[in-house]
Amino acid sequence: MSLSTLNIQIVGRIGQDATIRQVQDYFAISFSVAVSEKRKNDEYITSWFNCTYWAKSDKIAQYITKGKFVSVVADWFAVTEKEGKAYTNFRVKDVNPFLEKSEKQNDTHTAKPYQETPKPDVNSEEDDFPF
Repeated sequence: MSLSTLNIQIVGRIGQDATIRQVQDYFAISFSVAVSEKRKNDEYITSWFNCTYWAKSDKIAQYITKGKFVSVVADWFAVTEKEGKAYTNFRVKDVNPFLEKSEKQNDTHTAKPYQETPKPDVNSEEDDFPF
């Protein structure tokens, strides 16, 4: 018998701010991700992915806010049925919020243009060698 592994990457926008609930020593951080696909007739179809991220800290939740562009990697899912509708919830093993242009203005690490450093003159009589 062979074992199979699920590994799905979801890239989209957060539908609403993450909700947090504590379960024993862990935090369950729940959120949904919207992924839109453009069809031939310029119509957009949106799929929603319900996700839960389990962690020892809830600090990541401050970055999972409505409208934020994220990349999520899930490794397992569960399907539940309620009132005749099926709901899928993905267990997230990695979530990466993207830094968007409006947030980059506060970034103090700006790239400097490349400047070639002067090369030492290896033929000079003076050197700094102690021997």
